[in-house]
Amino acid sequence: MTSVLFAGSVGFTKENKEITIVGIGKATDQYWRVVETGFNDAAKIMNIKSIFYCPPSEDIEAQMRQIETFAAMGVDGIVFAPSSVKPMIPLIKRAMSQGINCITFDCSAPETGAYLHIGWDVYKIGLEMGEGMAKILKGKGKIVEGTGSMVAESSVLKHKGFVDALAKYPEIEIVEVLNDDADQAKAVSLAEAAFRAHPDLRDIYPTMLIMRFVQLKQQKRLEWQEKLIL
Repeated sequence: MTSVLFAGSVGFTKENKEITIVGIGKATDQYWRVVETGFNDAAKIMNIKSIFYCPPSEDIEAQMRQIETFAAMGVDGIVFAPSSVKPMIPLIKRAMSQGINCITFDCSAPETGAYLHIGWDVYKIGLEMGEGMAKILKGKGKIVEGTGSMVAESSVLKHKGFVDALAKYPEIEIVEVLNDDADQAKAVSLAEAAFRAHPDLRDIYPTMLIMRFVQLKQQKRLEWQEKLIL
């Protein structure tokens, strides 16, 4: 992601000042740890200083405080994944007016004036997931949707796409939406409870921690794993 923003100014500025970029993620879970590793590895390749911050859990106010802090420090760039776009607009516009390069990832926020977005259309992903689920189930069955957040705009949009896609299939019912707060143990516990509560459940759609479910299924550590379609 940083190669797009800082190409041509690798390492130091014309004033021989070390370039510092900041990454702002959403939570300190497995997914964001991988993002942090990639962010820092890219910075090392380009010989620039990197700082990566994630609040312990989804927290837009914590993200905003950190952006204000880093902007006051005069960093050269901020790459951020906004949990909510609207509160970020004045902060990012102010940072941009100070000459701080800003781009988004995970969830786009064109209203902030950020230079560009690196990522995907999360609503479209939800649509495609819903269509894929309907195809697997042949248009009939009960399912549970799992999410890591009911607050993050990327999660909300993905959920909306999923629901909108399945609305065309009246014989598919989403019996529960489980919020695991991006906690692996909670995700598995909620899923197990859902399968016990709904013995006729056909599938679970774990939007945030799908790789954890794949791993557990491969290890045959889920008592209901034979029902799980991934």
